[in-house]
Amino acid sequence: MRKTILLFLAIGFLLPIQAQKAKLRNISFNYMHYPLNPLNINVKNYGVNVSNTSTRIKIGGDRERSYFVLEGFEKVSPDQADIMLNFELYGVQTAADILSKEETSKVDGKEVKKTNYYHVVTSTASAKFAIVDKAGKVIYSELMQGKDYENRSQSNLFATKAEAQADYNKNKDGIINSSDNSALDNILSAIKNYINNHYGYYKTTSAATIATGKGKKMDYTDLDQAFEKFQEAANNYNAGNQEEYNRLAMECIEVWNKVLEEYNPNDKKARISKKNADSFYYNIANAYLYMNEFDTAIEYINKGLAIDNSIFIKAMIGDIKDRQNRFAKNQEREQGKI
Repeated sequence: MRKTILLFLAIGFLLPIQAQKAKLRNISFNYMHYPLNPLNINVKNYGVNVSNTSTRIKIGGDRERSYFVLEGFEKVSPDQADIMLNFELYGVQTAADILSKEETSKVDGKEVKKTNYYHVVTSTASAKFAIVDKAGKVIYSELMQGKDYENRSQSNLFATKAEAQADYNKNKDGIINSSDNSALDNILSAIKNYINNHYGYYKTTSAATIATGKGKKMDYTDLDQAFEKFQEAANNYNAGNQEEYNRLAMECIEVWNKVLEEYNPNDKKARISKKNADSFYYNIANAYLYMNEFDTAIEYINKGLAIDNSIFIKAMIGDIKDRQNRFAKNQEREQGKI
C-alpha cells in the first residue's frame, strides 16, 4: 500500500473541449464503485480493533471513526463481526536538522549570493494493518513503515543558522507533535483508501461529455433532442431504473449512428465531418458504458480514435477495462463464486 492516496475511478469521457468542433455538455452519472477484490457474499459487517504501543502519539476515537470505514458494510462490535480491521501502531520516529539554501539576487545590478537557513522535521510512523475473518484467516496484512508514510515539515527561511535553531528550540514540541500526527494520518489515509478500493462498495459521480451540433449554418435539432433524451436517460439511471435507462439510451444511440452515416471525411463543410464525427462515436461509447456493455463501449472509442487519435481518450480504455474487471468480479460474488 502506498502513501499516495488512491483516487477512486470516476469513469466517463471528458473530452478535451478545445480539440473538438462540436458543442459539448456534461451529464452526471451516479454509479456504484465496485471493489477490486470483493469479499465473500456472506460477509455483511465488520469490526475494528485499534491498539497503540506508542507513548508519543494518540490515535483517538475521532480518527478511528473517520479512517476505519468499510463502505457498503455495517460496523458492529468485534464479537459480532464477520471480519475484523486490526490496526496496531508501533510508534513514530522523528529526526530534525538545520539545512541551508543558497539564493541569488541582484543588488545594484550585481548578482549577490545569500545563504538562508531553515529547520526540517521528518516523522515516520510504523504500524501493522490486517483484515481477518471470524475463523482467523488473514485476508490482507501489511507492515506499514518507511518513506511511503513519512511526513516532512519545513520552516520559513532565516538569515542565520542560529536564528533557525532558536526558532526550532522555541517551538520544538508543537513542531514535532504536528509532524508526528501528520505521519500517522498518512498511514490511516492510505488504509482507508486501500480497503475501500479493494473491498468497499460506494456510489461515486462521473461526468459523461456528450456532443451536439455547433454553429448556426446547420440544423442540429436531432442532436439537441438526443442530448435531452440522454439527460432523461441519465436521470433514470441515477434513480436506479436501469431498464428505462437502457431503453432511452438505445434511442439516442440510433440517432447518433444515423448521424454518423452522414460522415464525409473529404468534406470539411459537411454537417458531420472530421471536425466532429469522433465526438458522436464517444457519445455512443458513453451510452454503452452505463449499460455495462464495456466491450462495445471500447469498440466505439476505437472508431472515434480512428478519426482523431487522441492520447487522452486512448488512455480512458484502461480505466474502462478496470471498471469492467470490477463489475465482472462483483457478478461472480453475487453468484457465490468468491
